[in-house]
Amino acid sequence: MPGLESAAAEWIRFAEGFLWPFLRIGGLFMAAPVISSQSTPTRVRVFMAALFAVVLLPLLPEAPQLEILSPAWFLGIVHEILIGVMLGFALQVVFDALLYAGELCALSIGLGFAQLTDPIRGGSTQVVSQLFLIMATVLFVTTNAHLALIELLHSSFQTLPVAGQHVTATRAHDLVMFSAGLLENGIRLALPVVIALLLVNMAFGVISRASPALNLFALGFPITLLSGILLLWLVLPALGEQFSTDTLTALKFLRGLIGAE
Repeated sequence: MPGLESAAAEWIRFAEGFLWPFLRIGGLFMAAPVISSQSTPTRVRVFMAALFAVVLLPLLPEAPQLEILSPAWFLGIVHEILIGVMLGFALQVVFDALLYAGELCALSIGLGFAQLTDPIRGGSTQVVSQLFLIMATVLFVTTNAHLALIELLHSSFQTLPVAGQHVTATRAHDLVMFSAGLLENGIRLALPVVIALLLVNMAFGVISRASPALNLFALGFPITLLSGILLLWLVLPALGEQFSTDTLTALKFLRGLIGAE
């Protein structure tokens, strides 16, 4: 029947148009901070990706008509997922830099044994890293960085049209080098704590040579722990400022990566 055939053709065109934004948004949700956490069920992420795709679909340029199951169709699927993953990965590294800084601080303080189950990543992390991660998550949401990421996602459909060959070696190299710079910032954030506690340990070494009868095992750990907590209290304001700066830098980098500037 002509009516049924036309309705079926309309549904097929809608499904084809829905597929491309759904894949890119799904790739973003697989790598983006907060939403990609293990505590978020996979079905919730799939539902949210589908919901975002339906909302954005009327605002997007018309997708090209590719032959289903053709090589170009499969290649387009891979490219759409990779674009979404690249957008989310750049911001995820900002969180990873803070986690790395927390691990360095915890090992220097002597809290490397104090590990907690990380509900976000599904593994175990040091207690200091968990503290940094909670602060970063709160700052990420309260500063509306997640809304800026959604805006970048929408802009990517304008600058990087669907089913195009946009994932190049140059873009991948730029992303890797940018991620390395963010991890370097995490090391710089932890360096004051690490160096200060190194000086404390050196002072204990001098004391042990001057007074061998002093039981440094009973005295050293509490003093190191108290010194580490004091240093963390002094570093926390710089942590929030560094995280906000790195987040803005990551968003600016992503705008350049997708050609939105």
